Amino acid sequence: LRIGRAMQSPDFWQSAVPDEALRSAVSREHFEVRPGETGSGLLVNLSVAGTLLNGSLVRQHCKVFSGDVLAVPHPRSPLAPPIICFRVADPEKEPSKMITNQASAVQSPPAERAREDDSSVVRISVGALPPPFSVLCVAAQGVADGALRLLPEAARRLDASFAKAELAVGSGEQLPELWARLQLPEELLAALAPTCFRLSFKECQYGPALVLESLIGGAVEVNGAAAAGQIQVQHDDLISICSSSRAGPVVVFRVEMAGH
Repeated sequence: LRIGRAMQSPDFWQSAVPDEALRSAVSREHFEVRPGETGSGLLVNLSVAGTLLNGSLVRQHCKVFSGDVLAVPHPRSPLAPPIICFRVADPEKEPSKMITNQASAVQSPPAERAREDDSSVVRISVGALPPPFSVLCVAAQGVADGALRLLPEAARRLDASFAKAELAVGSGEQLPELWARLQLPEELLAALAPTCFRLSFKECQYGPALVLESLIGGAVEVNGAAAAGQIQVQHDDLISICSSSRAGPVVVFRVEMAGH
């Protein structure tokens, strides 16, 4: 979820920050919140002005949790009342949303004030946000390429929800209707494990990364190489599910990352 003057509609910003001078102090892309490890997210500052996390100025990135308050600092001083505040809400504990308050309604300390005052709030539904990543079926053994391409991409794409940012793939993870749409022969479907692999964001050296965990050892491949255990994947990588009883991949998915 990216916040900035170019990210939300002009009506949103005019309503939330009526003062034009303050509104112009918000960067076009000010900060973003990425899915992180279970129970947390990652705040990434994108502005030279920095981003406030519970009143502390963040210049790079740090973890965020449900109840944390993110704010755009006042242009005169980070100690002045912020221009706008957002409160992070856990979608499993309360309705998926972020809450913003106009600067005039926020006093120091911003974290406590934003929790107390929910009047005139603007709600952004996390459930309405696009998936952080997806996998698209691009090949299936026994199915002609032309026949597969005739299927709408929506019929062969598996999306991770923004709230969970996790996706498991296998014969027991998806409904039988999906595999039926892919026209995968029954004998090949029987060769698939209930859960073949799982994709999720994990905290790595340079921030969160999409990591594949193979649950069937080397029978899962990434770009043609066995992916036993865990391996980082990127946009356009190919994930193949293989079977010891079959030559070649049973099914191949392409990774699609949001923003590409």
